[in-house]
Amino acid sequence: MNNENLQALPVTDRNGVMIGIITIDDVLNLLEERIALRIDNIAAPFIVTLQQIAMLAIFIPVILGMSGNSGIQSLSVGIRKMTKNPLNTKDRWQLLGKVVGLTTN
Repeated sequence: MNNENLQALPVTDRNGVMIGIITIDDVLNLLEERIALRIDNIAAPFIVTLQQIAMLAIFIPVILGMSGNSGIQSLSVGIRKMTKNPLNTKDRWQLLGKVVGLTTN
């Protein structure tokens, strides 16, 4: 509906007789409900795990901090390498892949 810029679609029975319409608002409401259900389903196993092992919740800020620190360190090493040695285009892409964790070479 979005690609064709349609505001409504007809609903027909098997004989092609129109029995109603579906509006873009109906579609958006349905999508919002389904997305909310998926998010709830994803969150539920995490909550169950935390309830079973409550001590894990204590380490969440530490783990998040460590991931931020390692990302900054990786970026710093990449920038230092670029400033010390001029890189050609191929080397720049390889270095970028290393910094974002796509390659390990």
